[in-house]
Amino acid sequence: DGQAEPTYEHARPHRQLSFEYETRKEKIHMKTELEKRVLKCMNEALSDSLETIKPETDLRDDLEMDSMALVILQVELEQEFQFNFDPIEDDFVKIFQTFGSLCHYLENSGRGV
Repeated sequence: DGQAEPTYEHARPHRQLSFEYETRKEKIHMKTELEKRVLKCMNEALSDSLETIKPETDLRDDLEMDSMALVILQVELEQEFQFNFDPIEDDFVKIFQTFGSLCHYLENSGRGV
């Protein structure tokens, strides 16, 4: 009857969308693990047991971390993530400003893996 067979090309983009979704889902999971590891280091530095924390939580003002607590946090992070901060390249004031800025630095520098 001369009619062409139907094609199913629309299935291929669907598979690609599914893959992108899984990739985004995995990245979100990785971020959660990163935050848990950072929180663990913070609890060591504070000798406390914080269970939840907001990204905008200020380390100095809200958590009352003094310079000694921040140095302990730095050492805990270096041990947990197996790297050393660079005192020349890294802007400690910005990095250690909030919980979010600290996680952002670790995530974007590739050190929080």
